[in-house]
Amino acid sequence: MTAMEAKGTGNYRDTPTAGDGLRNESKSFTPANRRIPSLDGLRTISIVLVLLGHLYGTAHYPKNALTFFLARYAHLGVQIFFGISGFLITTLLLNERRKTGRIDFYAFYLRRTRRIFPAAFFYITVMAIVARPGYLGWAYSYTMCYAGQGRPWLLGHLWSLSVEEQFYLLWPFVLAFGFFRKEKIGFAAMLLTPFARLIFWRAGMRDIDEYFPAVADSLVAGCLLAFYRPVLQVKARWLTQPLVFLALGALTASIPWMLPRVRMQIFLGGLPSVVIALFIFAAIERRDWLLNNRVTYALGVLSYSLYLWQQPFLNHASNRWWTAFPVNILLALACAIGSYYVVERPFLRMSHAPRVREAAGVA
Repeated sequence: MTAMEAKGTGNYRDTPTAGDGLRNESKSFTPANRRIPSLDGLRTISIVLVLLGHLYGTAHYPKNALTFFLARYAHLGVQIFFGISGFLITTLLLNERRKTGRIDFYAFYLRRTRRIFPAAFFYITVMAIVARPGYLGWAYSYTMCYAGQGRPWLLGHLWSLSVEEQFYLLWPFVLAFGFFRKEKIGFAAMLLTPFARLIFWRAGMRDIDEYFPAVADSLVAGCLLAFYRPVLQVKARWLTQPLVFLALGALTASIPWMLPRVRMQIFLGGLPSVVIALFIFAAIERRDWLLNNRVTYALGVLSYSLYLWQQPFLNHASNRWWTAFPVNILLALACAIGSYYVVERPFLRMSHAPRVREAAGVA
């Protein structure tokens, strides 16, 4: 994201996802004091839910009531990623506008390109060479969320990245040119998203939990959290109380069971996304050790690459040794670490270089 640091309500670095939700720009696996607390822990929860969902059905992975229950949580992990992305991107843009009086679109999209494209394009290119899965045009153009059920497993998970990229393309302009109506725009998007799901469903497009217009409320709820976080810090501190926090966690965990049918997804509207946003708020305000230790921090740092590279190894249709549990999860982790150090970090350092030179000049 950006060269800015938030002040007053908590400091952080400009951190990206399956975009921002899916990754960050930390230079090492050591917690930094300039980051919003608990976000890496929330990323860890998200990627673990995705892994638990995708592991079920792979060779040698245990099949019992517990693993079957957890298998439904992969999509919730992505929804949490979306909420984090909306919150973080909006917070950064709001702070930039407050400091400079404007939003620098060129700098924003340059940062997005450096942080998201290298790891994703590297993964897609490796899959294209090794497996030739097809649908490469959809993958490279970040339109996989519209590719439908026929898309290959190796690239299918890129639907979430395409959702976030489309959000990045639109939201800065919406925020810049509709700034004084930003809350109304956010609430309007929350209200319209269920109707988008209904329209897609009526048109015979059944993947309503993946099309960008039909899942925009997950991102917009995070944006609204960024708008109202200062108010919540003053008037809703009770949300951070232990019992309330546990209740929010339980409500968040119930979302996969609240939305088993299309009618419920339309009827409940953006309520599940609001619950997730409130859970994120409570988590970053509480700063619990469980979400802020070295292990959760490290997995949060790796979450973007791990999300990319878990797919070929967690393949239900394959009986190869590298897709069998637990080898598959170890190989996914190894590839994620390799991608982070070989692909992500060099580009992240590149994005930091102008800031270092600028700081030196000021000094």
